[in-house]
Amino acid sequence: MNPEIETKINEYLSDEAKLYQDWYTGLTQIEEAQYTKEVRVELKLPALKKMCDGWIEQQTPIIKDKFCPPYYD
Repeated sequence: MNPEIETKINEYLSDEAKLYQDWYTGLTQIEEAQYTKEVRVELKLPALKKMCDGWIEQQTPIIKDKFCPPYYD
């Protein structure tokens, strides 16, 4: 892999706040919108973590159904 790209990836993955902010943005953005303007309040990292944990807990059954098909005897 290109060292420059690898460095950028490592920098991104090391910024925990950015990861959670990107998760929240991806979850809340509207795909149909052609033009966007940032007007939302930036949530603090602890609030984002709590929201993410709640979302994962809520989505766990759906995720399991998609990625862990049941095995039949």
